[in-house]
Amino acid sequence: MMAVKYLHDHPKVLEELRKEHLAIREKKKPEDPIDLNDLKSMRFTRAVIFETSRLTTIVNGVLRKTTKDMELNGEFGRFQA
Repeated sequence: MMAVKYLHDHPKVLEELRKEHLAIREKKKPEDPIDLNDLKSMRFTRAVIFETSRLTTIVNGVLRKTTKDMELNGEFGRFQA
């Protein structure tokens, strides 16, 4: 769900994804399915998935920022991912 929001907020990323996917489809006949080699070649798509996973949590209720000030590596304050 968050990937949709991020793609909405970053239209250049969405356009790059579309280009990558269309390039793969153009190499195939309309009836040909996407295969494992096609999936492996989707480097930008994989990067978007990993970045979305990094920025958001898939588990509801897991906090990605501290609820109170704390010390981390000698720095004191409130931190968020």
